[in-house]
Amino acid sequence: MQKVLFLQLPPPRFDFCETPTNIPLAAGFVISALKHELARDQSLHDRVEINLLGNSKVDIFGDQGLISAINDAQPDILCLTLYLWNVQRSLFIASMVKRQIPGIQTVVGGPEVTPDNDWVLNHPAVNVGVFGEGESRILSVLVNMGRMDRLRNIPGICYKDSSELIINGQQPELWDLDKCDYPYLDGCPEVKSSQTAFIETARGCPFKCRYCFYHKSFNSVRLHSDSRLNRLFEFIYSDACEVSEVYLMDPTFNARRGFRSILGFLSGLRARKDIRLHTELRSDLLSEFDVDLFREAGLASAEIGLQSTNAEALRKANRKGNVEATLRGAGMLKQRGIEVTTGIILGLPGDTPEGFRKTLDDLKTSGAYSVIHPFVLSALPGTDFRLRARKLGLQHQDRPPYHVYQTPGFPEEAFRECLIEFETEFETELDHINPPSMVSSPTWGPDSLDDEPYVSKWIIQIPQSIPERLVESVARKSTDPFSLWFAGNIHGPGEKQVIDVLRIFGAANPYTSLHLILESETPVTLSMLDEMIGILGQPGLYLNRYYQPLYEENEVISPCIWILAPDPGDHNIRDSFVENYGKFARIVWKMKEIDVTKCENTQTPLLIDHVTNMSIQKLNKLFNKLKRIHDNSLEEVLFSSGLVQALWDSRIRGLNSKYRITEKILRS
Repeated sequence: MQKVLFLQLPPPRFDFCETPTNIPLAAGFVISALKHELARDQSLHDRVEINLLGNSKVDIFGDQGLISAINDAQPDILCLTLYLWNVQRSLFIASMVKRQIPGIQTVVGGPEVTPDNDWVLNHPAVNVGVFGEGESRILSVLVNMGRMDRLRNIPGICYKDSSELIINGQQPELWDLDKCDYPYLDGCPEVKSSQTAFIETARGCPFKCRYCFYHKSFNSVRLHSDSRLNRLFEFIYSDACEVSEVYLMDPTFNARRGFRSILGFLSGLRARKDIRLHTELRSDLLSEFDVDLFREAGLASAEIGLQSTNAEALRKANRKGNVEATLRGAGMLKQRGIEVTTGIILGLPGDTPEGFRKTLDDLKTSGAYSVIHPFVLSALPGTDFRLRARKLGLQHQDRPPYHVYQTPGFPEEAFRECLIEFETEFETELDHINPPSMVSSPTWGPDSLDDEPYVSKWIIQIPQSIPERLVESVARKSTDPFSLWFAGNIHGPGEKQVIDVLRIFGAANPYTSLHLILESETPVTLSMLDEMIGILGQPGLYLNRYYQPLYEENEVISPCIWILAPDPGDHNIRDSFVENYGKFARIVWKMKEIDVTKCENTQTPLLIDHVTNMSIQKLNKLFNKLKRIHDNSLEEVLFSSGLVQALWDSRIRGLNSKYRITEKILRS
């Protein structure tokens, strides 16, 4: 029996309790196709076992936990879906798994697998790569793994013959989208109540933007049939499914033929259940009638790709459309109460810092946005801009997210300057990270480690000697993201003990998003903070590369260091403390005791201790006062008691505990 395991890792995140939107729909399509093909051939059906590593592991575990989960499954073939944000971590995990499972083979697919993306195709962990959609070829690949004479005849793949990379660039046969059930109806992936359902209604894009690979991956636009989609929507809107949000993930939903009939069908289903819809639109193609249809169908938010108002930049990007109509269409959506996220791109060929500033001015004047999302141009593998980067003078990162950092019209220093101007002009913080949970009770001790499924936070009282084997055990059960909290005297012997833990943990989980919480009896030295960043701060990681345009050389966002300091109750003292430590860490102000009369002078991020003895009436009064004072930063009001934090999250922040992952806190 050949055991095949599919795996899609989630995007990096900083809040462990927030369930990530990681829906392995691409793997679901491939698995549905596999099941369909195997059902037609009983001899193969009995030889292949297909599994998908579930979200209960994928969305929770750190690097070592995932390696252990794959090792427990003992697959013969590991199939990875590679995206911009998970490719480095996925290949690291595959490399580690290959050391533990002799003979295991790795098949990779997804947007990162293109004929020109040499670093992925030549990675030692990769045996076979599948270009584009995989449904039509996945069975042939799996049953012929290791048989070079047969692999060479499969179109649209690459494979290793000894150390040589062989690419078959032939176009594969297109898969009939109606050939098998939609993955959700087939139970893979499962539709859980904590998830938004991602739904593809069409495959391909009619537009040919030069920064995008999607239209090159699919040479035509193919539609999932109305009958197929109607069966799916009937299920999504039924009592058997608890999904509350649907993301229609077509690259331009309103450019799809028949989009109005889909909206009409969804409008009729809203009588059963009011599901919030989200999608990407070309607002320049919208009419008043269309906007009304979207509102009646339940559209809550739309992403609009303005990209730029610079005509030359749009021409060079082959971004066709009418800027005025785009802004007008966004305004119509806003008038109907639909949230509009307007995307703009920094660093397009033909653009300049002055052109980017004019785009910002045009947006501000028009008000054609609820939120603006500025993207730094990425020279994505397989795109026209990537293929012509040298000719266009685009200098870019060689690893994800492949940000362009200099063009003939955009000097390197101008990227950071323009992003900071954007932050100032629109009063936002592009690298804002909410503080991690500071809940410190209830906890359990090391003796219970074997009984717990995972550890999301480790509170270590310093100084004490931490056995290396304990650090290794925690590293195997740690989550992603993970919080390491050091409390006590972090000086002298304590400093070395902290550093020793960080070295062991960081080496075991190099791709885990890490929060370091430092609660020292006396201020931590700047040299120690610098040493911590030196041990854990890898500038080449995706998260750090993503934020690189905002930062100076070697600055990193992960690990994220939080200093937990007693609140002095004085703005000047706070400002001085932040000035000293702000380059290395973020500050959380801790109040051991608080009542309603002491709230006015508080500042977030704020950790409140010792409120568990308050009556419900007093607690509600405190909550209401804190809400009034910190209404714009409710997520930065924190409590050490798990029970009180849960009450705050549900009553004040409106979070549903059903959609939150439970913390598991170890204390040593």
